[in-house]
Amino acid sequence: MMKKILRRFRPHTRFSTKAGMSPGTLMRLEELDDDTITCYFTSYSKKHFDQTKEVKLNECTDILNTKGVGWLEVEGLSNTDALIALSEILKIHPLVIEDIQNTEHGPKFEGFEDYIFILIKSVCYDSEKKEANFNQWGFILMENLVVSFVESKEDLFSSVKKRLENPNGRMRNQGPDALLHTLLDIIVDNYFIAIEKLGDELERIEDDVLDDSDESIVREIHQYKRELVYLRRSLWPLRDVVRKMTFSDDDLLTKNTRLYWQDLQDHIIQVIDLLELYRDMISNVHDLSLSIISNRMNQVMKVLTIFATIFIPLTFIAGIYGMNFDFMPELRWKWGYFGIWGVFIAVTIGMIIYFKRKKWF
Repeated sequence: MMKKILRRFRPHTRFSTKAGMSPGTLMRLEELDDDTITCYFTSYSKKHFDQTKEVKLNECTDILNTKGVGWLEVEGLSNTDALIALSEILKIHPLVIEDIQNTEHGPKFEGFEDYIFILIKSVCYDSEKKEANFNQWGFILMENLVVSFVESKEDLFSSVKKRLENPNGRMRNQGPDALLHTLLDIIVDNYFIAIEKLGDELERIEDDVLDDSDESIVREIHQYKRELVYLRRSLWPLRDVVRKMTFSDDDLLTKNTRLYWQDLQDHIIQVIDLLELYRDMISNVHDLSLSIISNRMNQVMKVLTIFATIFIPLTFIAGIYGMNFDFMPELRWKWGYFGIWGVFIAVTIGMIIYFKRKKWF
């Protein structure tokens, strides 16, 4: 099993290490702790269902001659030799394997003579760490075979396998394009789940901002804004991928599944609309937080300004009578000290009354 965890999008990935190499050269942008590659194979038709726990590379040649529909799952992308050997068996172009191995590549759709290639990212939102984690998926659709490549092991399609085990299920009567649609549909559904979890966090932050807005909440808001950017980078290209598949005239995409691809495109549009809604929401919460902090600062400055304004005339009077002149009036007056205090109190009360009438506090 691979030790590599689900990864984050990196806004500044360094591709300079591949500069000057020929196209199709397989090279990991980041070293993994485990270079194991594992293959699982499932075949099914209306009358049979067979699932192999693990398939060796030298057994993959027989997969192309499978009766019915086959699904080959490949887990692990770090073993370059194994990927090259598998691509030769399945007759996949080296550029396709290069894109699959490049885990920083965005969603992609490309049609070839004998197969269709799709690159997509799945998402899983970690509520404890408050971050969205992504996993790279590559799909190859052939005449009777679907090949899925994934960087890290992820139990995402367990429900699909249970549906395939049902002999009366609708999928047992359909072709590989229906299986591919089901796999992509589950990935899109997980975007709904991730964004909904993120939306719950944003609603909580909105309540926290109204209760007590401080710098820690502002940092948290920026963190969620970054997560929404990562999701947007994955979703918008995915919309173009599904749109191309919807209107593709490739024979591998049958007319029976055409309506399902349109439905999947509608789901992606809904996810994007929900994502944009939360982007507007987090921007409004951010502005609200800054406004509350600014207003709180203004209140503090107002109180300090009022105190400073009150003490200005008092300081002026005290400064006058603090001068060391011999012949100043009231210096020898018996009640001079108390008189000055009376003036201080009268000026203070008068200014407070004036400020209140002006509604300055």
